[in-house]
Amino acid sequence: MHDLLQDLGRYIVDKESSQRPGNSQRPGERSRLWRQEDVQDILKHGAGTDAVVGIFLDMSKINVMHLSLKAFNKMYNLRLLKFYNSNKRNNKMYDVWLRECYHTTDAQSVNKVRFRKGQNDALPFGKLRSFIWFGYPFAALSSKFNPENLVELNLSCSSNLKRLWGDTKHAPKLKWLDLHDCPSLIEVPDLSKSPSLKKIDLRGCSHLTKIQNLSNLGSLEVIDLHGCSCLTEIPDLSGSPSLTMIDLEGCKSLLELPLLASSWPSDLNIRGLESLTSFPSTVVLRYEHLGSLDLSGCKISEEMEGLEILDLRGTAIKELPHSIKHLTKLSKLSLSRCKNLESLPCNLISLKYLDISDCSKLEKLPENFGNLKSLEDLSMDRIAISQLPSTMMHLNEIVTISCRGCRYLRFTDLLGLPRSLTSLDFSDCNLNKIPEDIGCLSSLEVLELSGNSFESLPKSMKHLDMLRTLKVDNCTMLRSLTDLPSALRHLSASGCKELRSIPDASEFAKFYAQFIFTNCLKLKTAVGDMLATLKEGYEKGDEIYELTFCCPGSKVPEWFRYRTKESSIEECCELNFEMPWHDGSNDRPLLGFVVCTVIAFNKYCCIKDDSKYLRIDYKYTGSDGNESSLSQRHIEFGVGNEILIDSDHIAYPFRFFKISDPRISKSGISNWSFKFWFLGHEKNSKYRIKSFGLCPIYAKPRPGTVPVPVPVTSVKVSLSSAGQNQRVDSVMGKPLKEQAFATPDKVAELVQKVNTAIQQVLPPVMAKMKLYLQNPSTPTILFKPVKTNIVEAHIQVQSLLKSEYSPKEQSLTGSECTTRQSL
Repeated sequence: MHDLLQDLGRYIVDKESSQRPGNSQRPGERSRLWRQEDVQDILKHGAGTDAVVGIFLDMSKINVMHLSLKAFNKMYNLRLLKFYNSNKRNNKMYDVWLRECYHTTDAQSVNKVRFRKGQNDALPFGKLRSFIWFGYPFAALSSKFNPENLVELNLSCSSNLKRLWGDTKHAPKLKWLDLHDCPSLIEVPDLSKSPSLKKIDLRGCSHLTKIQNLSNLGSLEVIDLHGCSCLTEIPDLSGSPSLTMIDLEGCKSLLELPLLASSWPSDLNIRGLESLTSFPSTVVLRYEHLGSLDLSGCKISEEMEGLEILDLRGTAIKELPHSIKHLTKLSKLSLSRCKNLESLPCNLISLKYLDISDCSKLEKLPENFGNLKSLEDLSMDRIAISQLPSTMMHLNEIVTISCRGCRYLRFTDLLGLPRSLTSLDFSDCNLNKIPEDIGCLSSLEVLELSGNSFESLPKSMKHLDMLRTLKVDNCTMLRSLTDLPSALRHLSASGCKELRSIPDASEFAKFYAQFIFTNCLKLKTAVGDMLATLKEGYEKGDEIYELTFCCPGSKVPEWFRYRTKESSIEECCELNFEMPWHDGSNDRPLLGFVVCTVIAFNKYCCIKDDSKYLRIDYKYTGSDGNESSLSQRHIEFGVGNEILIDSDHIAYPFRFFKISDPRISKSGISNWSFKFWFLGHEKNSKYRIKSFGLCPIYAKPRPGTVPVPVPVTSVKVSLSSAGQNQRVDSVMGKPLKEQAFATPDKVAELVQKVNTAIQQVLPPVMAKMKLYLQNPSTPTILFKPVKTNIVEAHIQVQSLLKSEYSPKEQSLTGSECTTRQSL
């Protein structure tokens, strides 16, 4: 109702009593009462009259009110009674509080209107059309109550209510019956003489055990019995063809479903019916509009033309009836967690998805399992089968099979599996050997073998040309991973404590992939050596792919040209490198980077934390000063497995760029930045970034050039973390022997650099010498710094020479030195 209409109506009612003889202004002579103070005053003093037609009281705005049974005596024409609570509407927190009250001594606080003594027989409610009393205080309606004119009855949330009335009453106009959340209600009377009834709401009536009669309710559309946990049976509903919704969720004691009309509702919810074991065998089911059904023990006698999804998860069903074959369009059948299920039907011609996971009593699949010709996805995790039926090879449409946790499963070969498989999961199956013929599954793209006890993979794995993902996490006996297919894109081998052998660099050079070796503590050296060799191969002109590795390690390898000191960074940070796009000879463009990130873990269990990804953003700054994003990489170090990481790990992403990329070739790049952060990171987590390393990779040099690298003086490195910018004080590195080759005109530049280095160290030496000449009595101890400075000058010159020349060129110049450079 619009506010203006409501105000107009109230104005008219206010004027009613003034028109009565004597010009009385008594509120009790108005037709409708809605002001809280007026209603309370009239009820407390019994001041109502036969003029009162409606009473509206918001109990959320009053305290507990004690009344006499005579409060309503004179209101013979009362048609509208509404004792409601405005806080309840759309207030979930209020509903939670209300349910808590039912289980405490504070339950009476819900009922705000109370009567001193006597029965409710004196209440004159014979003409009521709308009877709404939130928290009705009595155990039942009056035995004299006549519902002939009643259209709406709402006694919801009445903790004292046990029943409505005893005998069958004639309520021809009743349309809405709402008794939800009446925890003491034990039975509902015979409603067969309420043919206009459209909705019955009994949800939350946790002690309701019986509903007398629901026959002849031809207008009934909704019946809500959600949470009626003590209800054992429901009366015949075959006389209610208009039903559109039945909610039986949580009716744990219900033994069977009610008999329904030939045209079933479009919404049927019977989840959590733990005691349901059967269904009426005489029912004729025509599901023309039903698209999804969750039921148990269904005795189906005719075809259900529209049913496509049948969900029986967690029910007590032992077997499905043979008549289930009439579900001609059924495409998805969920039977997971059916602990008593012992057999399966194989006559569902349209079935595409079947889930029988956690059916602990299912020990064998039927031999005619191959009759499920349309099956595409089969999930049978953690069941007790020991072998797969030979007829599975006839499932020509199947693409996914999951047998995760089938601890008794044994087989000598995989010839019985269909060649159409693209995903196969044998994780946690206690397998000590993988059949040699696994290479025959030529379409396989995903293979999961985690949690098994085999020591190596068969050589035929190399023939899986379509395999993209291989997971062997927590295979604690696995020692070797050498025969991998060339198409592999993702290898996860976390927790393989005995793993020692992986493919050499020539094999990994074929991949564009991510390799996770978390907690593979015996693999440190193998991975480090392989990556260094791989980097050298890329600089020599090998075909370029992108790789990411994560493995144990606590230090940035020395072959990284630029390395930061150890830090403690728990939030996102950013590294900035200012370096030329080309090398010192200006003819070798930058191909990419190898970035190294050392991550410290402290008893981190990755399944309890979503932050299992380290994200790296690659950005560059062009000649115009604008920053642009080139790409992102996500490095996994947990893969969601429940493993404890208690050692430092290193993440190595190899990132390469196409020289022809217009974003690069036309931008005149002068600055690169790398932003690191943990995806889903929270403060005070059990991991942090310790240090970084960067190794630029340049293109293959032209023949006949003289080696000289990018001048270290042209490289600037800075680190920013948590909004604080700081200079990286020390970046140490040893250049690889494959540094750039320079033309002879670079030699003069090198000589100038040597002179500059000497000039930086000689002044303090000369100052000490001058002091001695002026005062020969100067203590000799002061000459120790002089010696130190001379040595430093010698070391710095040698370091500069070594940083600029490869070992081959050093032998030509007679330079033998060790390197130490500081930016």
